[in-house]
Amino acid sequence: IQAGGNVANLSASVPSIGRQVGGLGFGQSRVTQVPGGDMQVRAGGSVFGGSYLVGGSRASVVALDSVSTGTLPQNPNFRALDPIFAIMGEAALDVSARAGVRVEAIINPTLQPLGRAQNAFEYPSFYSTYGASARASLTAVAGDIVLRAEDDILSRQFDSLLYQPRESVALRVLPPALHAAALSRDVELTGRLSLFPAPKGNVEVFAARDVVGESANAVSLLLSNADVAFLPSVERPQGNLDRV
Repeated sequence: IQAGGNVANLSASVPSIGRQVGGLGFGQSRVTQVPGGDMQVRAGGSVFGGSYLVGGSRASVVALDSVSTGTLPQNPNFRALDPIFAIMGEAALDVSARAGVRVEAIINPTLQPLGRAQNAFEYPSFYSTYGASARASLTAVAGDIVLRAEDDILSRQFDSLLYQPRESVALRVLPPALHAAALSRDVELTGRLSLFPAPKGNVEVFAARDVVGESANAVSLLLSNADVAFLPSVERPQGNLDRV
């Protein structure tokens, strides 16, 4: 996706595909995962809002101006959102801009609740599809990096999903590795951010000036060492997110 000017309010998805192969019997059947390929978004101006999903491959979002707030709200009752990125499998996300980079959330979509039309209240199901090497990298050359995790706001905006108490925590669970570098200005964090645990999980935050918390509530960045065996997974989905 390439634009000489701006990319505004765009949604793009490059999911991986599960293909059933083998014989007809249960013991012969197996699922082969096919990566969806790489995603490249390049704007000669800015990237405004939108949502981007990448499954098991690489997503590169580059703006010669800024990555910033969308020009249209997803829900007319709330403010417009910064870009939202969804990561699955071993995906790698790289977002860079000459000016600032603002990100509303980096999420794993299968940790979110089911939709209201899917009988989500009666049959809830949660599982993580973050791979152990999944990562996100944010780079701003001449502006600030703002990484949000305002799950209370997002859970109300996404009114097609049925968020019960405690389930909005999934909106602030990042991939196992995070790199954020503001080469000239500040890195601003909002909310309680947590990285999904992995053997080689890592956090790198660099700011030429300050690393600051911008929120009326507490701000935190947690590199978790929880045992993934107790967390919801494809093999062991759970009916709630009490352990996340």
